[in-house]
Amino acid sequence: MLDTDTMQVPRIGPTRVPVGKLPGAELGLEISIDGQSYRCTRGGPWTPFAGPRLIESARFLQRTDVTELVFSDKQGAKLSVETRLETAAWPDRRGLILAARPGLQVIPSGDSTIEHVILPIRADDDYGPDNNLRRALNWKANSWQMIHRQAKGNQRNVKVTTGRLTGLFPAIQIPCHPNPLPRMERQLSHFQAVLGTFLSPSMI
Repeated sequence: MLDTDTMQVPRIGPTRVPVGKLPGAELGLEISIDGQSYRCTRGGPWTPFAGPRLIESARFLQRTDVTELVFSDKQGAKLSVETRLETAAWPDRRGLILAARPGLQVIPSGDSTIEHVILPIRADDDYGPDNNLRRALNWKANSWQMIHRQAKGNQRNVKVTTGRLTGLFPAIQIPCHPNPLPRMERQLSHFQAVLGTFLSPSMI
């Protein structure tokens, strides 16, 4: 018997013995990182997508798991980690599997290594002026190739002869000056300017 809230074993033993007379057992789940130890203090609550789950139930085998375990050090600091404990029980033995991987990390301010790309699923869903995008959606919509196309198109090489380039993605930005607008040497299929700031050209 596993208490999925405290991740302890209050009762363990053969089924022929009344449950109330079975002894308990200590279950210690621990993760060590750079000499610092973190111990499992509780299991994840049940939700439609996580928590205690029944994976398989048959006559001689039962598999269950508990996800989103909480690991803390002696001071109570929680470890950012994604974990699950799987148990496989037979009539005469039980197996345990503890799986762990790094959890979500804080993204530093100004970090540009992560991009959120939103693209239409179908060509009919696109109402913009980019005909090249619509043609691409006609033959590779809702696939990784659209993301690959977006990444290749964002390898921009902009040469500014007047002014100062302050942004390259998602919009090419050059602050407005009293002098004539800067000239950008690149073949463009579509281009717009708003309030003196150049927007990104459509991909060719």
